[in-house]
Amino acid sequence: MRFLLFICLLLLPVKGFAHPHVWADTQLELLVEGRQITGLRVRWVFDELYSASFLVEADSNQNKELDILEAAQVVKEVFEEGQRDLYSFMLVKSAQEERAFTLENARIWMEDELLHYVFDIVLEVPVPLSGQHKFATYDPSFYVAFEQDLEMKLPADVQCEQKLAGDASISIYMGLVNPETYTLSCL
Repeated sequence: MRFLLFICLLLLPVKGFAHPHVWADTQLELLVEGRQITGLRVRWVFDELYSASFLVEADSNQNKELDILEAAQVVKEVFEEGQRDLYSFMLVKSAQEERAFTLENARIWMEDELLHYVFDIVLEVPVPLSGQHKFATYDPSFYVAFEQDLEMKLPADVQCEQKLAGDASISIYMGLVNPETYTLSCL
């Protein structure tokens, strides 16, 4: 019987073993000035388990709250000192060319026992709004699963068709996962 179970496990698709350890609900908002894309605003709300473990680590005064000074220290460590690590979580493409950017205006806080991150991805060189653009947040190691909102938030005066789908051109976790990517086609 054990041998049969072992054989069945071997026959399972390898994709079944790909799983994240942290989940983050993600909302992306397109930042536009004039007819130029200047960047994205990213909002992450992390799952309960990760949020609780984060608070235990970040709560240096052990009052079970994320105080202003503790939040500022995490922002410094993550968004200023660790900024290169966060770059691997982002993809900004226009006309199939990946764009350079910086991370700015970072804030973190706890609300209803969930960890919230908000920050802006500011393109070093804005790109024309018209055309096709790809945006994604993903973790190449698949340690964090970013669950995207069905639609990217757009300014009221921006006309774009948008599609959210797994992107076969991006392969992570040993080729087993294709992260969801927003594709915008803008007039």
